[in-house]
Amino acid sequence: MNRDLAVNRASELINDAEHAMDLALSCASRLVTELPHLQQQAGLNAAWAHPVVVAICTALGDMTEARGSLIQAHRTLP
Repeated sequence: MNRDLAVNRASELINDAEHAMDLALSCASRLVTELPHLQQQAGLNAAWAHPVVVAICTALGDMTEARGSLIQAHRTLP
């Protein structure tokens, strides 16, 4: 395999990882958005959803950092 083919393949794989990260961010964001509504529908107080919201927000921060790392990796390809 020549250099150009290797770079193209690496770029495709990073694109796949970036798209997967975008999907994960979207899903986690939807969960944070829907939790208060689910809580209200179930007649539960805020204490029920709060630990979940905190954990997901932490995960969103981690995923955002990981997404940035993927983007940076993509930029370093020659």
